[in-house]
Amino acid sequence: MLFRKKMKKSEELERVLSSLRMNLANNYKDNTQADYREFSRMLSEMLAAGKLDEKQAEYYKKLQEEYGSQLKDYTHAKQKTAWTKEDL
Repeated sequence: MLFRKKMKKSEELERVLSSLRMNLANNYKDNTQADYREFSRMLSEMLAAGKLDEKQAEYYKKLQEEYGSQLKDYTHAKQKTAWTKEDL
């Protein structure tokens, strides 16, 4: 039986991702978008500085793409401001 060595995750990026996931689960749109921007900024900086190995970079880039597509239209712009009879 072969055992895989677990990839070491970046504590800094995981902290921001944890906040992003919590805000996403609670439907806090502005905070979720802010966390995503912070995650993307930190990821870019860490990649430029060479702080992530190849596996880590691939893992976090994939997460960035997934959350980016999920949050594309995740705003208050389409949110209803009042209930109507049709909604009931």
